[in-house]
Amino acid sequence: MEFGQIMEKAIELNEYPGVDVFLCVNGETQVMNLLVMQNKSLVYQNRFFIQNRKEKMHEFAEHLDKMLEVARCGETITQTE
Repeated sequence: MEFGQIMEKAIELNEYPGVDVFLCVNGETQVMNLLVMQNKSLVYQNRFFIQNRKEKMHEFAEHLDKMLEVARCGETITQTE
């Protein structure tokens, strides 16, 4: 899984009304953070250390795919634990 694919999924999800996606990389802590908000409520947050990206990027992609599937159906993305 490449970073570009994660970006494409995040951008697509961000285009749905009321959905805001924040994909952040902190250079100081070497952490990548993905936040998804719907109607100003946090529905998803996940982060990982960049050195562990090979294992975690696939997880980000799977979660984004699930959220995109829900958004495409016009449903509300439910808050994750």
